[in-house]
Amino acid sequence: MQAYATAIKAFSKWAWRDGRTADYALNALVKPSDPTDRRRIRRVLTDAELRRLIEMTRMAPTWRGVSGLDRSMTYLIASLTGFRRDELLSLTPASFRLDARPPVAVCEAGYTKNSEQAEQPLPASCLPTLRAWLASKPARRPVFEGVPRARTGMMLKLDLARAEIPFETHDGVIDLHSLRHGYISSLARSGVPVKTLQVLARHADPRLTMNTYAHASLFDTNGAVESLPDLLQSPQKPQANAATGTCGPISHPLPAGLTGSDSQDPGNPGAEGPSISERLSHHFPTAGDLSRLEPSSAGEMGDAPPSGAKNTKPLISQGFVASSLELTRPVVRVADGIRTRDIQIHNLVP
Repeated sequence: MQAYATAIKAFSKWAWRDGRTADYALNALVKPSDPTDRRRIRRVLTDAELRRLIEMTRMAPTWRGVSGLDRSMTYLIASLTGFRRDELLSLTPASFRLDARPPVAVCEAGYTKNSEQAEQPLPASCLPTLRAWLASKPARRPVFEGVPRARTGMMLKLDLARAEIPFETHDGVIDLHSLRHGYISSLARSGVPVKTLQVLARHADPRLTMNTYAHASLFDTNGAVESLPDLLQSPQKPQANAATGTCGPISHPLPAGLTGSDSQDPGNPGAEGPSISERLSHHFPTAGDLSRLEPSSAGEMGDAPPSGAKNTKPLISQGFVASSLELTRPVVRVADGIRTRDIQIHNLVP
């Protein structure tokens, strides 16, 4: 259908330009999009195939006045810049700015498809090879001057055969423009963002970049699906958290009559239960009686200082609020009301 639409539009445009019609009547006719109407389906070379092609062509004999080295550099630069055929053939030694930061290959606006100057960055690994090759090229002359413009497909096909690389497979064919496909596909596989990929491909529409030029092989898609969860295995049961040692058993028994969520049963040392941190255990007396506990001046419970010694700091000043401990004694009547005994107010000593 696209072929018919192209032919009828061309006839209508010719009739208008030749003065046979008053206007270009089919100017608004849109050619139908038919993905099955692609005249040539291209495939991309693998990295191993591309290396073999470049290496084998470098040592190949001259073909139609073009040395094997020049043909090898044609394939190398096309694979590292994504330049089209006409863009490649327009390059001169001055087009390679190897001392720039970053180094770039520049194609002038008169030779690009979008009529804008293209500056394609070059990887540092190719700079020594490019310097040595460009040193033998005359200034202001195209570096690929001898490459036949209408025979690049034949040239590449012969070099592919020499490297024992099939020209056509079920994935498509290889031509010089396939190297541009390979350039974009390699960048896409390396995880380059879509916007950066579109800029390097010099496309106005990112859909063209991703849908036509970024080829995804079976190995790429297989690697992607390996990240899917295993739906045939039962989920593992969560394991209990390992003990960190921050809350071990208390080394000193609590005073009689004091219990809490952080205490153990003093009558059953082997009983399981929560324990208090050893960081706080030094605030309690080392014996099981309360004879050494007395109210401090502020009403808090503290250790009775030995004779002749100054009074020690109360528990509150040490960062431990004694009222946080619960009492096991029953609720008793105090003054004119019933309330829970507060150890900050009442002495624990009977």
